[in-house]
Amino acid sequence: MDRAKRTTNDDKLLCILKRISAKGKNAEVKMDKNGRWIVYEVSKEKTLVE
Repeated sequence: MDRAKRTTNDDKLLCILKRISAKGKNAEVKMDKNGRWIVYEVSKEKTLVE
C-alpha cells in the first residue's frame, strides 16, 4: 500500500487487522460483490498427526 495514497478506510482496515493480530488470532480479508472489504477473525488450531 502506497503511504501517499492511503485513505481513512485503509487506516480503519489496518486498525482492525492489528486488533485481531494482537489477540493472537489470524485475519482473513475478502472483498464482497459490492466492493466492500470483509474481515474475518480466524482461530486456527494446530493438530499433531502421528
